[in-house]
Amino acid sequence: MIAKPKPPPETTRAALLRAALELFGSQGYQGTSIREIAAAADSNIASIAYHFGGKEGLRVACADHVVGLLQQIAAPVLDLNVAQSPEDSGKNLSPDDARSKLVAMEQRMVHFLLSAPEAKPLVPFMLREMSDPSPVMDRIFTGVIEPVHRRLCQLWQDATGEPAESEQVRLTIFTLIGQIIYFRIGREVVLRRMQWPSYTEDRTEKIAGIIAANLEAVLSPSTQDQPSPGSSPE
Repeated sequence: MIAKPKPPPETTRAALLRAALELFGSQGYQGTSIREIAAAADSNIASIAYHFGGKEGLRVACADHVVGLLQQIAAPVLDLNVAQSPEDSGKNLSPDDARSKLVAMEQRMVHFLLSAPEAKPLVPFMLREMSDPSPVMDRIFTGVIEPVHRRLCQLWQDATGEPAESEQVRLTIFTLIGQIIYFRIGREVVLRRMQWPSYTEDRTEKIAGIIAANLEAVLSPSTQDQPSPGSSPE
């Protein structure tokens, strides 16, 4: 009988990470055993210790995976490398350019959360961590949530002239993000009410278009009186 070849280490590690992300999201960290994770990954318990040092290390790896994935989504639009502080982020952007970036980021978020397979386990995992904050949540917050939110606030300032770190702007950005996330966490409610069997590309485009129109409507009162770059006040 020919022995079944063992999968390469990276394949085992990826399978464990994927299984843990899904189980931690659906059952919670405390409610998930390493035996369940190993079984879901078609691996053995010892492999968790080998690759991650244990269950807590696997939880941290899941958080780092989430951070890396969300950074990949945000970085091309937000240029996060320059968003180190309110003073440095978003320099020299005209109101129109800032507005375009806000809309582009909204579009990327909608399409990722509603269409990308990677988003399915990611959102429940993050919701679990946010409902019971831990050092793992700190990694997600400092790694991606805070810099992305800060950058969006700066873009809002560039587009409207309103102070990026004001309470009003910070809450506005949370509100804009929240309406996007609802279409992911409220997926079954939306599908049932719309009588859709699933989110298709066309349906996702419709949702993205409506959210973009909402964003434009919120921006318009703030930007209609803004002077164009280089113009002089009358």
